[in-house]
Amino acid sequence: MLRALSLRPRARVGVPIFMHPVVWQTIVAAGMQPVFLDTDPLTLGLSLEDLRKKRNRLDCLILIHTFGYPEDFDAVAEIMEGKPVLEDCAHALGSTYRGRPLGSLGDGSFFTFLFSKSLRAGGGGCAITRNRALGERVEKLLREGPEETLLGGSFTQLRIFFLA
Repeated sequence: MLRALSLRPRARVGVPIFMHPVVWQTIVAAGMQPVFLDTDPLTLGLSLEDLRKKRNRLDCLILIHTFGYPEDFDAVAEIMEGKPVLEDCAHALGSTYRGRPLGSLGDGSFFTFLFSKSLRAGGGGCAITRNRALGERVEKLLREGPEETLLGGSFTQLRIFFLA
């Protein structure tokens, strides 16, 4: 999904420092640079204070809803001022933010279905977006891309869903 955003080469992607290593590895594999953001000691999620400090250095943000705990999306969107925000909902299936399901807030989101997740399917995942053009670019990249993911699974296991 990062590549489908059509960001500049070596784009800087903000990501909380407390996350699974595959997140920053994916950023690097997409030809972009991770910019690590501090963690809020109370929630273990993103430090909004650090995001404010580093916002001008970012082209995009991956917002991780750590342990399914919803991040303050309104504050994040305000800080990012229209720059793309992708939601990592690997542990957030079923969680909501102000009555809206996590995964429906940003420009796009992704869920994974590994053994340690809320919904276990042995692997694979799904990407969600309301932006049809973004979803079509993701699908095109999946069709044309490598067969293997960073974790050794197949890209054909990923499905794209469009939100109305």
